[in-house]
This record gives sequence, structure tokens and C-alpha cells, in this order.
Amino acid sequence: MEGKGPTVLAVMWSLTALALVLVVTRLCVRQRLLRSFGLDDWLIAFSMIFGLLYSATAAVSVVKGFGQHAATLSNNALEQALLWNMISFIFGIVSFALPKLAVAALLHRILNPVRIHRIILWTLVSMITVIAIVNILIYVTMCSPPQGLWKPTLVLDGVAKCRPVDVLVGFATFNGG
Repeated sequence: MEGKGPTVLAVMWSLTALALVLVVTRLCVRQRLLRSFGLDDWLIAFSMIFGLLYSATAAVSVVKGFGQHAATLSNNALEQALLWNMISFIFGIVSFALPKLAVAALLHRILNPVRIHRIILWTLVSMITVIAIVNILIYVTMCSPPQGLWKPTLVLDGVAKCRPVDVLVGFATFNGG
């Protein structure tokens, strides 16, 4: 493995391990000590699962060649690396959206908001959910046919047409904010 792949894996798995320790600790305290496991805890647990899936599929992408210069990869290796990278992004988007929902559930539980505040809170949560779903849809429909995302030869041969990557980057930035 050459290129930036090993660095990506080291940073990604170090932070994933730290997140896993923190999430497991939180869930154990909430379940065993406090005996108060709520919606926020379930959402954090699911987020961690999607985070692990993101890290695992991103790692497969790196093993397949992602992080290396495209010119050093065979056509098949490049397609495999890009396909696994695309799959990882879907898990990543979900894993980043769920904690936002967990914060809303936590606020709902600990603040016991009045009706108008509940409406505002869950309206914002609904908007976050819709934005994350739209982000995924924009990503998987960037190219027509979608295989253009992981088969660059389709784009080069004119078989696939893709939107400018700025569209995805802009919306993903909006989603993250």
C-alpha cells in the first residue's frame, strides 16, 4: 500500500476506536448504573454502528487502492476502490446525521419542553433527516448512469454524464453545518 492510504487508516481507526470506547462507556453507564436507556442512547448506538460500517468500508476502499494516485492502479483496482469509497460515504452520512437526532432526543428528555418547543425541536430534526437523505440521493445520482461514480472509463467515453462535484461538496457542507 502506497500513498496516503496508511495515514488515512491510522487516523480513521484511532478516532473510531476512541469514539467506540466513549459510546460503549456512555451506554453502559446509562443502562447499568442509571437504568435509564432512552431514544438518545439508541440513536447514538446506531450512529456508532454506522460509523463502524463507514470505517470498515473506507478501509476496504484503501486496501483496494484508494489514497494512491489513480495512474498507479489498474482499471479494475481503481473501480473497486471508488465503489467501496462510494459505499462508505453513504454509511458516513448516516453516522453523522444520527447524533444530531440523538441531541434532540436528549434535549426532549431532560428539558421536558412545552408544546411549541417540542414542535420546533422535532421540525428541526425532521429537516436534518430530510437534508441527510437528500445528501445521499445527490451523491448516488451524481452520474447517469450511477456506475459512472466508480467506473471512470464510462465518463471518459461519454457513456456517463456527471454533475460538477461542487454540487455535492456544497450540499455536503450544508448538511454538515
